[in-house]
Amino acid sequence: MSRPIPDRLRLRAWRRPAPDWGEVYANVTSLVHRAKRSPKVWVLVGTLVPALVCTLLAWAFYPPLWQLVLYFWYSIPSNSFVYLPNEPGVLFAAAIYSPWVVAVVGGVATMIACIIDYVVIKKVFELRPVAPVKQTAIYKKAVRYFYWRPWPTIAVLAVSPFPFYPVRVLAPSSNYPLWKYTSASVIGRMGRYYLLAIGGSWMHVPHEYLILMVVGLLCTPLLAVLWARRKLRAHHKGAEAAVPPAP
Repeated sequence: MSRPIPDRLRLRAWRRPAPDWGEVYANVTSLVHRAKRSPKVWVLVGTLVPALVCTLLAWAFYPPLWQLVLYFWYSIPSNSFVYLPNEPGVLFAAAIYSPWVVAVVGGVATMIACIIDYVVIKKVFELRPVAPVKQTAIYKKAVRYFYWRPWPTIAVLAVSPFPFYPVRVLAPSSNYPLWKYTSASVIGRMGRYYLLAIGGSWMHVPHEYLILMVVGLLCTPLLAVLWARRKLRAHHKGAEAAVPPAP
């Protein structure tokens, strides 16, 4: 029988070196200084701070604007790399406010989301495990097609129902200028929101249907992944069954 490990040895085995708080402080300070020198961070802060102030003022003094504020904060993640459908939010706001108001508020939210996307995705592609993706043939071919007409491509994909995620990745990772990416996205999305708002103000979709739309659109990729995993598992079982047993 093996002898039990004494408590003093067990504690010594689990002991970890104490963190170097001086190094942690230096890293945080360096990150703060880099953020202060970044114009993207200042634009983001200069946009988010007034938005937060307007949110508090609307909540405290003018409750009729609360639905518009809710639509604004919903539109930020729904226009970023987070998978969240933006159509239900537009239809919700269109039943209450004018189409041009819905389009302008959605455009401001799109601008904030574009800056966040650009900064985050650019940093992700600078990481060591992700950086080799930029050397693959498929990535280089996608960038070459994207730079054929980059600004119109972004604007058309932003206003159309086609997937916008490839542009969200290609523009920041290939160092396409932030202001061009943001301007094309905002103009395209504002046109899209205006058209959706006109249709939403005419149809007056009930809120229950909008909630079901959000749930359905969120569950569709999950169901597709589960179906693909099931098919792959069945394929592997069939391949194993077809292999004759070893003599």
